[in-house]
Amino acid sequence: MCRVCIIQFSQHAELQQWLVDTGSARIVFLCASDSFLGSGCDAETLSNTGSYRGKNWLGKSLMKLLQKLQVLLYQQQVLPNAYNAL
Repeated sequence: MCRVCIIQFSQHAELQQWLVDTGSARIVFLCASDSFLGSGCDAETLSNTGSYRGKNWLGKSLMKLLQKLQVLLYQQQVLPNAYNAL
């Protein structure tokens, strides 16, 4: 699943930006009928309880991808500045 997300998001800059803009928020694929890829519950249940019964593999994959993107963005900002400071 993570590989599919990497391929999809590497081809679309606007998706990368959307993902980066989520910041540190938890990403949950809200789908009451899918407890593997999604939350396995509806929006009302999630907002009332703050939890879900599904595995949320899509949300977890997107959060892993976000971590990788954040590292890459940090490296792109810090390493050139460090090089110029030498």
